[in-house]
Amino acid sequence: MKIHVDRGIRANYPNWRMMRVLHPELELIGPDTFDFHSDDIEGWIHPGQENNGWGEGFWMTGFCVYTHLYENGMLRRCFSLRDGVEICKAISADEFRMVFPHEEDILMLWNSGVHWEHVGNWVPFVRALNVSVVIDWMKIDSGGWNEHRITPLFKEHLLAKQSSLRIR
Repeated sequence: MKIHVDRGIRANYPNWRMMRVLHPELELIGPDTFDFHSDDIEGWIHPGQENNGWGEGFWMTGFCVYTHLYENGMLRRCFSLRDGVEICKAISADEFRMVFPHEEDILMLWNSGVHWEHVGNWVPFVRALNVSVVIDWMKIDSGGWNEHRITPLFKEHLLAKQSSLRIR
């Protein structure tokens, strides 16, 4: 299941008033091609996401996950909205469910988090919904972040091979 991404094209974000991308410098980072059936990607969850979001004795929030990724320099290895768009185009809901079999499994696209003024921080995610693979958005300031909110990370060797990019 190879996914091809043109890193020279910026993602189209929702037209929410008073919204800003949290890390525009990360938008175009990532490999041009990756494969869910190879060692290109590793799935990661914060230890606090285990046990249905009670992993470290407190109700896990997406903001805790984001903070960990940010403070540990892991955001650059995360998927972006562009990756999500190409995943939706390239694979069917059945293929998605073969790789991510739990009904609640979603792939977080942390590279494309946004701050929506007076509303909070939001991050896009990919999931299978009925017969389609879709992108939706989730507020990260709320709790309930269990083990089914998966953070796919590109392996370092893929980022090292990344080609020079020109924004179109």
